[in-house]
Amino acid sequence: MFWRIPLFLVALLITGAFASSCAVEFRDNDDEPAARVRVGGGEDDDSLEERGYDKIGTRTVDYGAGLDHDTIYVTFLQGRFSRIIIKVTESDLDMYDVAVTLGDGEVFYPRVRYFFAEGSRTHSIDLPGGERVIQKVEFWYKNTPGGGRAEVELWAK
Repeated sequence: MFWRIPLFLVALLITGAFASSCAVEFRDNDDEPAARVRVGGGEDDDSLEERGYDKIGTRTVDYGAGLDHDTIYVTFLQGRFSRIIIKVTESDLDMYDVAVTLGDGEVFYPRVRYFFAEGSRTHSIDLPGGERVIQKVEFWYKNTPGGGRAEVELWAK
């Protein structure tokens, strides 16, 4: 019995060493998934483009003291989308909430509370009602200790 535990840990370490990234799922008190975050290498921009995603906006965050808020504006000329991905580059970022305002004024609040390591991204977030125009995406965040100015990228398909 004693040897099974170390053997399990060795197997876990070996599989972790060969994985380039993994997915982490956070849960709220009601035990429903609150958010899924890709941890590790993620995918580069070429890979997202190959999967049909377009970068529709970026915002370099302005770190102040405490919680802060920024907006990425999108125009109807950019098209209709059914999914979004949020990617963070240049620095780590604590993101507390996201509000997606759709073309008809409806506001969609994906259940989000993320810690983004530099270069990480969300999984695909489905928009309600199929393909929709996006007016803007607002996000609330907080500086990480010793963090720089992160860039938030909005990808959509």
